Amino acid sequence: MLPVLAGLALLPVAGNQTDAPPPAEPQQTAQAESAAPESPAASTQAPAPAPQASNPESQDPSAEQVGPIPVEAIEEKILALRGTIKSFTANIDVRFDSSQGEAWVKSHTFGPMAYLFEDDKILYRIDMTIETTRIAEGAEEKTVEPQTMMSDGEYMYQIGERNGRKAAYKARIDKLQSSVPTPEFFFFLHRDYDLSLLPDEEVDGKPCWVIRAAKISDEEVLRIKTITYFRQDIPLMVKTVNLDRFDNVMQVTQIKDIQVDVPVDRAQFEFRPEPDWEVMDQSTW
Repeated sequence: MLPVLAGLALLPVAGNQTDAPPPAEPQQTAQAESAAPESPAASTQAPAPAPQASNPESQDPSAEQVGPIPVEAIEEKILALRGTIKSFTANIDVRFDSSQGEAWVKSHTFGPMAYLFEDDKILYRIDMTIETTRIAEGAEEKTVEPQTMMSDGEYMYQIGERNGRKAAYKARIDKLQSSVPTPEFFFFLHRDYDLSLLPDEEVDGKPCWVIRAAKISDEEVLRIKTITYFRQDIPLMVKTVNLDRFDNVMQVTQIKDIQVDVPVDRAQFEFRPEPDWEVMDQSTW
């Protein structure tokens, strides 16, 4: 089977989205700051620090003490951005460097991507080149593989090669395999991860919200962490850093050269296999 790139699942959320019903679409109000109902974890805030002794004349009397912002409040702001753009094009860049079993694997995945939004449907196409170096038992193996991941809004498809022959897989849409955050994305994030909000940062000169997710697992080896950067002006995750249990960087995914509301040819999202392709339909699984 063709490997599904971990780099495209910007957060490695465990589990299949059929495990539990997705949450209802959050209500959007005129005030983007209105927070979603807090979870028990989010409602438990640390006590305010004791005031520091200082010269009263040096303090700003208008300064207002602000408590911790719950992750849910930022989630609502992120989801409220949906519908603000109709399309975008960009380039994806994924760099992986870590051990896999008895081997050490380094890979670089890159290529153009295009997204089109039609009501609640997300159509996308990512044409990638995957350069991989695998080192095991003193031997080094290098491969270069083209691969396409796309969705027509009804199904998702993965196109590549299998045993020297063009092959494609058809599957139900996995809303976790997307650069665009959805309610389902945050639903599984809360179910499988401990979340915390980090200070805002800029990526390519654009302000981003930053959320840290630590995997909940009884097995120490699976306690990986992910730091995701969400643009504050468009509904897009533009950077993700995956860390192992020792906080070593395993993978960095970046979405670069973003062009918003540009003309996008809808025909590129249509799945049109050639007669000699091997097509496997997994949409009924």
